[in-house]
Amino acid sequence: MLMENARAKGAIVQEEVSIKELIKENERVVGVRGQTKTGEPIEYRAPITLDCSGKEAFAVGRNHWRVRDPYLNKVAVWTYYKGAMRDPGIDEGATTVAYVPEKGWFWYIPQHNDMVSVGVVAEGKYLTRDGVKTPEAIFKRETEQNSWINEHLDCGKQTGPYFVINEYTHHAKHCAMEGLLLVGDAFCFLDPVFSSGLMFALKSGVLAGDTVHEGILANDLSPQRFSAYSRTLRTGVENMRKLIYAFYDPKFSFRDLTDKYPDAVGEVTDCLSGDVNKDFSQLWKWVEEFVSLPEPLPVGEPLIRSDVTIAKAAHFGAEVVNLGQLKIPDEIIATVPAQIAKKYRIIPIQKHNGTLTIAIADPSDLDTLDSLAHLMRMEISLQVASEPDIEMALNKYY
Repeated sequence: MLMENARAKGAIVQEEVSIKELIKENERVVGVRGQTKTGEPIEYRAPITLDCSGKEAFAVGRNHWRVRDPYLNKVAVWTYYKGAMRDPGIDEGATTVAYVPEKGWFWYIPQHNDMVSVGVVAEGKYLTRDGVKTPEAIFKRETEQNSWINEHLDCGKQTGPYFVINEYTHHAKHCAMEGLLLVGDAFCFLDPVFSSGLMFALKSGVLAGDTVHEGILANDLSPQRFSAYSRTLRTGVENMRKLIYAFYDPKFSFRDLTDKYPDAVGEVTDCLSGDVNKDFSQLWKWVEEFVSLPEPLPVGEPLIRSDVTIAKAAHFGAEVVNLGQLKIPDEIIATVPAQIAKKYRIIPIQKHNGTLTIAIADPSDLDTLDSLAHLMRMEISLQVASEPDIEMALNKYY
């Protein structure tokens, strides 16, 4: 439906073409190379390529950008049934999530032609307990232990193979590089227990379209332009990720949370309904009374070539600093409050004779420098770091 809408609005839709590789020239993506259904080679070139390849994350795999989540590495086993039970009336096509005792879950998704997709997601050690290894054996044991799923499948017929996939959640180390931008699940695929994928795809698609449009008008599609795009999406990802972590923790239940804090109902609802960039700091304080929540992952910033950083520094007569190679003392970090460091995206490096040396990605931002000098009441000396280095240092020190 979305594809046909795009076609109707003037997009050229190429079907039955398999993309095989990114075309790179001088460390810049200039297009993609593939082949038609009949095996003929074909190329598409453009000022910027958007990777919307979903969970398979075409560019992430080829650029070695895939980052596993420290905890959300579940296993999914699934298959299809024909003629399985559907709920009556308007609920006939409703997706159902059914609980698994060991903090896992089933999906039950009615599809067209009387087919249903049904699968179980849980820890690999749980699913393969007692030596059960094959996808079919795992699936049958789990469905037999869930009365709702078992009842709904009883009247249907299993159709096709059983599928299994590991590392259900992954993150992209970078959102962009010269000539390339990741969108939707290609940028981050979260455990879909709360069905956040469609919301994320639409949100990132709109934001990517707006940002690329602005870049075309400004004749600037450099990776730096997508820094704000990345931060906006990662904020939403991290908020949803916290809820998913809580769900899988045996010590947590949403009922306990909302019984103690009734206002949490609205906060959780807002997050689950797509308002993922809202300030949920109060909600996380409440949740952390029950379980620990994960720290944000230092991923997602665009890959900026070092020569760009060097050129910026040279233009402003500043030195280039590699923050990853520095161990900044706590007393230096303490000179800049966290809210100021995060707002202006700076890292204090050293202080000497009333002058504070900071690392910043954009030395041309004179308003920021004037504001800092006023806020800190001292002279400011600059060193230049890449945007990914700044992001990693902010996560590390603040």
